[in-house]
Amino acid sequence: MLTADSSAPAGRLIDSLGRVQFGILGPVEVTDGGDPVSIPGARERRLLALLAISAGRVVSADRLVSELWGADLPRDPANALQAAVSRLRKVLGPRGPETVVTRSPGYVLEVDPDAVDARVFERLVAEGRRRLATQPAEAVQPLTEALALWRGAPLVEVADTDMGQVEAARLEEARLAAEEDRADALLAVGRHADVVGDLEALVRAQPFRERRWGQLMLALYRSGRQAEALRAYQEARRTLSRSSGSNPRLTLAASRPRSWPRTRR
Repeated sequence: MLTADSSAPAGRLIDSLGRVQFGILGPVEVTDGGDPVSIPGARERRLLALLAISAGRVVSADRLVSELWGADLPRDPANALQAAVSRLRKVLGPRGPETVVTRSPGYVLEVDPDAVDARVFERLVAEGRRRLATQPAEAVQPLTEALALWRGAPLVEVADTDMGQVEAARLEEARLAAEEDRADALLAVGRHADVVGDLEALVRAQPFRERRWGQLMLALYRSGRQAEALRAYQEARRTLSRSSGSNPRLTLAASRPRSWPRTRR
């Protein structure tokens, strides 16, 4: 089973059964029973990233060639891809051939979904989200664990490929939503003062996400900081209006306590 290890580097999965784990929520990394496995070749790291995106599903050889080389194709693309696969299997050690498997019409990273940190992240987020509506106190831990798996920008090795760009954008959006779900859980259990600092940082990082402004306003208000909450509301209206060109008053009003003085239109 997968466990958290406080002595391990942040974001690293520790498998108590000693299985190989793959990380794409940051620079590509591989661990074997918690020990780092070096993937020295840039081409091999890119290949591993592309296979990890679709772990458990076949990626065609044509797609891999296109993503790895683009318009700058080698003289014999099929042979070049086979050579890259062979090198990747070699650095993965004895488990390489059973992990990177040839399967028509291409190759597959044949691993359990929990062997890839992005899939663990998604499982934990789904678990937290299920609990959020009825058991918010039980939602905090899985959402916190999910976010702790992130080590940096995802899939940086394949940021210039279609597969990498699409998946990185999807994962980034999932991370932003998970941050907001976690804030909702903390607010629901009354940890208003605890979450103010996190929400202020989240708003600075993504000032055009309206949900974050609403959460910050609520956290400030329920922490007894009504004047700051009102200023946050006013700043949110200005910021979001510049972003969308429309007045965000109606949506923000859901987070605006009734006791606040009305602002002019």
